[in-house]
Amino acid sequence: MMDNDRLRRISLYFVGLFLAISALFAIITVISGSFGAFEIRVLVTTTVIAGASICSLCCSAYLVATQRRWPAVSGIVLAMIAAVLGIYGAWGDVDADTYWRSVGIFTVWAIGFAHALALLMVRLEPHFQWLRVSTVVTISANALVFTTMIVTGYDDDAVFKLIAVLSILAALETLLIPIMAKISARRERTKTTPDLELFRQEGGGYCDRHGRHYAVQLLGDGVEDSSHGRL
Repeated sequence: MMDNDRLRRISLYFVGLFLAISALFAIITVISGSFGAFEIRVLVTTTVIAGASICSLCCSAYLVATQRRWPAVSGIVLAMIAAVLGIYGAWGDVDADTYWRSVGIFTVWAIGFAHALALLMVRLEPHFQWLRVSTVVTISANALVFTTMIVTGYDDDAVFKLIAVLSILAALETLLIPIMAKISARRERTKTTPDLELFRQEGGGYCDRHGRHYAVQLLGDGVEDSSHGRL
């Protein structure tokens, strides 16, 4: 079985290759100056490849950060299927309604997987874990509502309002998780490298607040140091 590092390298190579091809096609289209059916298909292809590459990068980053294979592989597979179906539909002039509904469903879940995994790999303190769970639930619920709307064709105002509310919540949670990660990292650094405060003893020497004794050696003149025993 392929290990995680090799899988990550292969996915990154493919992403880099797809992005390079997309950029080349886009440059050729711009230089040619004509925007007919062929050029539109090229731009659609480059956009689809770029989107699938971003989704795959998020999934690969999750794999590296957590070493959990199946969610990352599932997200990459969804992104690749959505990209292949979208590109084939654009170049093959497919007009079947069922086909494009399938493209929409795969696209929604590929984006949902990438979004969720990008947030799940962020390290948070245990009492912030509820935020990760809430974010995954919100993203999954939004993808499910989109899927239901695509399959049934039901587009009542209530559905759009529900999507808007879930999207706003997902955006809020997406902003909160990095903030909570910063707070968690700062607290972790404080726990691992706390300030050392020493107190002078009457008989000589220094001790900390736990009663541990220290031998203190002057390393500088400390003209600007006003901590008085804080190291």
